[in-house]
Amino acid sequence: LSGRIESLTILCTEIGAHNEDYIRLLGLREYTRIWDGFATGERLLNRAWSMAIDGFPEAVRLELPRARAQFEKSAAAAHA
Repeated sequence: LSGRIESLTILCTEIGAHNEDYIRLLGLREYTRIWDGFATGERLLNRAWSMAIDGFPEAVRLELPRARAQFEKSAAAAHA
């Protein structure tokens, strides 16, 4: 379970580190359309980390798919 959180976190960190580049490349309107899912996924991933640390693995198992779905939404928007 922690491996799944860690792999998503690494990916999230790598993508998030370039958000200013994406703004310049895409323009603010397009960036906002695409980044919406990413920002939500990032927030859900942080919740999953907190739940894992607090000892609620069953809640993490529910939250991780929600985070992944938001990241996928963002990726789909980028390819639309």
